[in-house]
This record gives sequence, structure tokens and C-alpha cells, in this order.
Amino acid sequence: GDPAPTDGNPPPLRPQGLRSVQELEKGKVMTENAEARAGFESGFRKTFTSDPQKRDYAGANQDLDRALTLDPNFAAAYRTRGYAKFNLGVNVQDAVSDYLKAVELRPDYGEAHYALAFMYAMPGQGDPAKGAVHFKRAMELGVPDERELKEKFYSNP
Repeated sequence: GDPAPTDGNPPPLRPQGLRSVQELEKGKVMTENAEARAGFESGFRKTFTSDPQKRDYAGANQDLDRALTLDPNFAAAYRTRGYAKFNLGVNVQDAVSDYLKAVELRPDYGEAHYALAFMYAMPGQGDPAKGAVHFKRAMELGVPDERELKEKFYSNP
């Protein structure tokens, strides 16, 4: 079939949903610092590109470290760096710490709550009670359940 639609930029992103242009734009407004914003966009695209061959988690981690040095209160950079760290095989707790920092800075950051719900659901790593709290908050904030966490982990009220 035809490839999924993207925004056409290198590395390309999906237009909507998690890990998309929509999330990128939402994240970019979380800082006033133009250099931090540029580092974030570069790191976000390297992390979440719709082209798996173009993913560069190590490069993304460097971009996001730079963005966070320029603006240590940039919640979207923490959320994205957490994902990059997780995919680098870095200690899961490092990724969780970044996600927690993102929701500490922005309690209404649904994508970060969703990431925590996913992490807390992981077998052997998890804390399903904490995950359920973050999953419920993500759903209240309108985050799409693209990974079917409700069905797999949080179906019991």
C-alpha cells in the first residue's frame, strides 16, 4: 500500500497523533528560547521520524541535552529525551525520570502522562497503580490511545 502521509520534511513526521507534527508544534511553544526550540525540533525529528531508517536516538539525545542546557524548564524536551533514552537501551529509570520532570513542569502535558502510563505498564519494571493514574490523566487531556494501553493494561476501572 501507499506509505502513511508525512509532513515531507527530513526526517519526516506523521501529521497527527503521538510522535507527529501536531505534537512537535505543541512542544515548540513550551520555550521562548529559539536555540532550544531548534535543538528540540531536531531531536524530536530524529526520535519520532516516520522513517525508521532515519531514527537517530544518540543524535537526538545530544540535541535534547543542548536544548535543556539552554532552557532547563522545557517540558517537551524532557518528554522527547525520555523516549530517545529508552530506545537507546539506557536505564529505564532515566527515561521515567525525564517523563516525570516533563509532567512536573507541565501537569497538563498529556503525551508525557501517556509515556509514563506505558513505562509503568512494562512487565518487571512497572507500577500499574501509578500507570493507571497517568493513563487516566492522559485520556482526560485527549491523548489518543495509539498503543492500546487501555485494552492491554488499564481496562479495569
